[in-house]
Amino acid sequence: MGETALIKVEELNPIELFTEGGIDNILNQIKEKVERHVPDVSTAQGRKDIASLARKVASSKVILDDMGKRVVADWKAKSKKVDAERKKAKDTLDAMRDEARRPLTEWEAVEQAKEDALHLAAEIELAEDDAYAEESLLKRERAVVAKEAEAARQKAEQEQKEHEDRIAREAAERATRDAEMALQKEKERADQAEARARREQDAAVQAVKDEADRKEQERIAAEKAEQAAVERRASNKLHRAKVNREAVRSLMNMVPMEEPSAVGLIAIIADGKIDNVTIQY
Repeated sequence: MGETALIKVEELNPIELFTEGGIDNILNQIKEKVERHVPDVSTAQGRKDIASLARKVASSKVILDDMGKRVVADWKAKSKKVDAERKKAKDTLDAMRDEARRPLTEWEAVEQAKEDALHLAAEIELAEDDAYAEESLLKRERAVVAKEAEAARQKAEQEQKEHEDRIAREAAERATRDAEMALQKEKERADQAEARARREQDAAVQAVKDEADRKEQERIAAEKAEQAAVERRASNKLHRAKVNREAVRSLMNMVPMEEPSAVGLIAIIADGKIDNVTIQY
């Protein structure tokens, strides 16, 4: 293990390691070993030593993490056992408590039943008294109800007549409004149709104008392009003539010959009739 990590498992106490800051001591030990190493990248062995140190640090991390996992797993198993014993104690003592109190609970139930029976008898007696009083009140109410029913009938007939009159009036008003709305919508549709026709006419006129403008612009552009081409050709012709004249003078200065011969030779070169010889314009 010493060859693959910076710590030894057999020298570590997992409980002490992961409680009360025990991990800091082992981390400081690893840090001291890493800091004592003097890296040297100038040699193959030095580079291997650096890689080996990095692997040992990684192996140390795996060892510590695995030990921590085992400690946590052990704690969890013990916690489950404690919880099971706690539940057993709770359930057993709850049953003992209920059994110890059972005589009092049964006595309280009997007393509550007696109290409920007395309360029910008092309610029945009170209900009978209320029933006699209610019968007398009911007779008086029936007479009042009869009078109110007659008044309600007369009122209903009056309200029905008023309702029918209102419905007829509202129907007439609604018909008038519908007719006015129909006329208004028809006028709006006519106005929209007229506006649409005007827009279409304006669009057609604008389209004709735009097409005429486009053709005129194309004509002007074509004239400008042709003029520019003519000017370029004329300029190029003058430039070539100037270059040819300069070439003739240079040739006559270098080689004794008549001007017509020099001009003819330059013309032959300009036409590309002599291989590997050109004039740069």
